[in-house]
Amino acid sequence: MGAIVKVRNVKLGDGMPKICIPVTDTNLDDLKKSVNLIRNTPFDLIEWRADFYTGMEDPEVRTKAMTLFRNTLGNIRVLDFKTSHVRTFFSALSDEGLAHSTIKGLYGLLNPSFELTVEDGIIRKNPVTGTLGDYGAPAKEKEALTLEQQEKLLKFVEQSNVYKPHLPMMQVMFGACLRVSETIGLTWSDVDMKNREIHVGGRSGFIFNTKHGRPIMPAGVNSFLKNIVNAYNKKESKLAEEEKREPELMPPISSHTLRHTGCTRLGENNVNPKVMQYVMGHSDAQITMNVYNHIAEKSHVENEMSKMNLPETVPAVV
Repeated sequence: MGAIVKVRNVKLGDGMPKICIPVTDTNLDDLKKSVNLIRNTPFDLIEWRADFYTGMEDPEVRTKAMTLFRNTLGNIRVLDFKTSHVRTFFSALSDEGLAHSTIKGLYGLLNPSFELTVEDGIIRKNPVTGTLGDYGAPAKEKEALTLEQQEKLLKFVEQSNVYKPHLPMMQVMFGACLRVSETIGLTWSDVDMKNREIHVGGRSGFIFNTKHGRPIMPAGVNSFLKNIVNAYNKKESKLAEEEKREPELMPPISSHTLRHTGCTRLGENNVNPKVMQYVMGHSDAQITMNVYNHIAEKSHVENEMSKMNLPETVPAVV
């Protein structure tokens, strides 16, 4: 038998399996939302991934986050948890506007945890199995940035004293269509400057790091992208007011938006689908065509249609 580790009133390695929920939010507002969701979920432990959290070097920031955990979260016994609790929980998440994919992710965490308690004979039936249903909002169609938006965003970042350090990473994600995990995992040994090639798969000597020299987490990338868009829109709104026009605001973006936009640029430039498949790392070219080959601008569609040499009059079909 392994060693027993006690965390407050919870003993790890003794008795029934424990349910641990990871929390990876980067700021206090998002942390509050997660805590409110967790309150309705059975758990034994909360794993707060402080390495994701912004500003941990500030004692006040740490204190506020830890106080939130201690004052808000309580304990729910696994034996007392019923199917009706799960459905109520998912229904509440759906009413709050969470996407079906998000709720599905929570289902994927809860279901195997309770399945283990069934196998160990702690409970007779898994209360989570079969509760997913169609809760949550349907997935939104992924939209790429237009070429104009892409150029404006990169120009803004390049001219910003605050966000300019993020420019190389964004350029790589736009240009190479990399996943965020591939981007933050790039090492200098992956880059062949002479042949202008990138080979994904390094393990040390990461290219993109935090200001403290540590590897960047995916949540950190999405966090600074959100901050960049907010800063851009704030500047654009002020400029539009001065010029007495409607502001041309940048839509919310994530790391996937950069990858999606990069692939859209390939499609707009008539890159062969097989080449796109290789660049994107898809196992099937049809996935590339179905998911990514969207035309981002109406003007591009009109341009393509104008290439067709249609007759001025269409003959009647007899």
